[in-house]
Amino acid sequence: MHSDLSVEMDEAEPVEGEFDAFVWPHVAMATAPCHLDSGAGFNTIETLTLALTADSPGDDDESVRVLSELIQPFMAATVEMTACQEGDRQS
Repeated sequence: MHSDLSVEMDEAEPVEGEFDAFVWPHVAMATAPCHLDSGAGFNTIETLTLALTADSPGDDDESVRVLSELIQPFMAATVEMTACQEGDRQS
């Protein structure tokens, strides 16, 4: 099982797309600005981060390929489900 998220940024492969995203064998991560005002004059959340892990496919190269195809649409769906202000999304 590859549930360990111990990854090194210098080993990451960037994933092109709307969000800052990176992939490793069996792990993908994306971030987006997400400003939620607490009502007290400060942000309660400033960055939304999504991490995906997958044991399959077992081959490292295939895992990177599959997760590279999934991370951007998964992050877009995650942002759509949050209360992030519309103007905070990257273009």
